[in-house]
Amino acid sequence: MEQGTPEAVFHELMDLLWRGDTAGWAGLVAEDAVMEFPFAPPGAVRRLDGREAVLAYMAGVPELFEFGAKPETVVHQTTDPGRAVIEMGLSARVRATGAPYEQRYVVVLEVAQGRVTSYRDYWDPLVAQAAGVGA
Repeated sequence: MEQGTPEAVFHELMDLLWRGDTAGWAGLVAEDAVMEFPFAPPGAVRRLDGREAVLAYMAGVPELFEFGAKPETVVHQTTDPGRAVIEMGLSARVRATGAPYEQRYVVVLEVAQGRVTSYRDYWDPLVAQAAGVGA
């Protein structure tokens, strides 16, 4: 896996998240990056603009979940070398309740110079709501 590619950056993001290092996670995000949640329900966060907004959002994730094994991923490289479509399944426990959290994600990730410029996260908000973590 070539360093700086969307696949390599995504795996590094997951490694950092599993360690609870959200500051490191945000360090892989370009200053003007955009993070989007197209399936977010009304009233939930749908778009974050810039590294600081992404960091503020991601900072709470390790407190929400006790992560299990790292997710298995399938990376689909596109004709654009800076863009990949990534499928993954996440198994975790909600820290506040102990409820299981099983979620499938599809991420469209764009990277330039080894940093995330766009992260579109497609997931089922009903799974999150059922687990008690909102959406």
